[in-house]
Amino acid sequence: MRRVGILLGIALVQSLAAAPEDVVSGRVRSHLVIGDPNSALEEVQSALERYPYSQTLAAARIEVLAALGLERQMLEAWREYATCNKNAFDERPLIENMAWGVLNHGAQAASHTTQLASMLVAHSQDDARAVRILVRGLRCPSTMLRGIAVELAQKRRDPILLEEMRRLYHQEHDFEVRLSVLRALGRMKIIEARRELEGIIGNTNYMAEEQVMAIESLVNLLEDISVGELQTLVNSSRAGMRRLATQAVALFGRAEHVPYIMFLTQDLNASVRTESLQVLGLLYRLGIVEDSAQLTSIARRRLGDTDAAVGISAAWLMLMLEPAEARAALEPKLRHPISDVRLQAVAALSHSGAAGLSLLRKTFHESQDSYVRLNAALGLISQRADVEPACAVLAQAVGESEQKWMWRQGGMWRYVAPSTEVHRPGVPNYPEAINQMVRLELLSVLAMMDHPDALPAIREFLTRNRWGLSGVAAALLLVEGSEDAFDLVAKLLDDGDKKVRLQAALVLGLLAGDSRAVSVLEDGYVDGDRVQKEQILEALGKIGKPQSLPFLVERLGEPQQNLRVLAAGALLQCLNH
Repeated sequence: MRRVGILLGIALVQSLAAAPEDVVSGRVRSHLVIGDPNSALEEVQSALERYPYSQTLAAARIEVLAALGLERQMLEAWREYATCNKNAFDERPLIENMAWGVLNHGAQAASHTTQLASMLVAHSQDDARAVRILVRGLRCPSTMLRGIAVELAQKRRDPILLEEMRRLYHQEHDFEVRLSVLRALGRMKIIEARRELEGIIGNTNYMAEEQVMAIESLVNLLEDISVGELQTLVNSSRAGMRRLATQAVALFGRAEHVPYIMFLTQDLNASVRTESLQVLGLLYRLGIVEDSAQLTSIARRRLGDTDAAVGISAAWLMLMLEPAEARAALEPKLRHPISDVRLQAVAALSHSGAAGLSLLRKTFHESQDSYVRLNAALGLISQRADVEPACAVLAQAVGESEQKWMWRQGGMWRYVAPSTEVHRPGVPNYPEAINQMVRLELLSVLAMMDHPDALPAIREFLTRNRWGLSGVAAALLLVEGSEDAFDLVAKLLDDGDKKVRLQAALVLGLLAGDSRAVSVLEDGYVDGDRVQKEQILEALGKIGKPQSLPFLVERLGEPQQNLRVLAAGALLQCLNH
């Protein structure tokens, strides 16, 4: 008790020694901590009547107005404060509180678009206030918002979010959101969910998509796999568990695992056969499998498999062992009447190295299928063979094709294919965003090759396509880009066409966070439409330069709440970059 009394005495002395406005400011913050901003406002307003020129109280008033979500009054108070304080933009905690006030208000808005923007911005911040906004999204009645909240929340392992994800696993009824939750259980390393995930695999009460997602999550949860565990999976009556075995060996493969994968090449399930053949090829390349005669025998038996994907995988494996025999088996697949079979075959061929180069060249020059030629061109460029004609095909395809594209996965290989993407709630122009990302990636290849068509092709791309990738899509797609391509794009910041300049700046800002785009973005804001303004704010946030703080603070006065939220997010990114 005596110690407590001493501490209270010290506190009393300190409060008496402090300036009156500092004491009031401390009480105001105490009100905010306990969640009573209305009392805080009364306190600070009363004190300002006595000390109207106090910068301390002026700052406290801004903080209170932010907590109350009174955005217009907050900005007016900030302008007054900044007029009297030339170092106002050095007050980083104050600007941060203003931004969070706008975000918290946006998270409670009636508009789903505004709520979504608030969640997206919160996701980018390492702050307890961000977790609260994400939790609100995970509990939102809107299926679309819950689904995106799951996608965003799974990228962090906060204990509150882990608990929310387990709750959703048991309570979520929307199929698409449930799939996202299943994926999140693995990505967030929620070990307690392992038994539940195992119960899904191969259980006919669950849809095939749920089983595939459960397999993916279980692979993410595994830290290793023993021979005993692998044997249990291989002998399972569920095809999903046997597929899990192939993926586990691909991740942790050791020599003692090889006989079990060889056994699975005879599986009744085509997907298991396909994956086991691809895993054997991977292990052979790594030097883990040394018995080439046995591998040749296994691959030969599967060359004529009734399932095309199995035959293609066997031919890919055989290319490492008996190239001539493999090429003879693969060539008919490259002329198959079904387009996707042709594309899977050229993708496998493109990943076969020198053994498949002669057939890859022949396919490139002779195929009448534009998608086969495009994928063959990518394969040739990766091997630095026939680079000039391959780059020419790439540049022509990116510039002329009107069809939307996507990356499709065929086991271990991916290939460019006609898009089957559909609209995704909450992600503006999702199919077009995917299409543009694929094209930009192909343009990056041209840039890396230092091809003379690269800059004209990128300019044509920006001229013909309004950049459709929003900050939402960028966050969900985990986009990447080539520095060579970005350097080429940067050359277009001085282009004579204003539209091209702005499109180039958006690409550099959203995908590269390149500060060279700042002035073009800020100059283009005034004349931009609403969508362009949103993208400009997102791009400035991605760049995160303190020089943008005055511009962004003024955007907190925009009439549209969504723009205010995006400006607040950009402010936080500039403050914490």
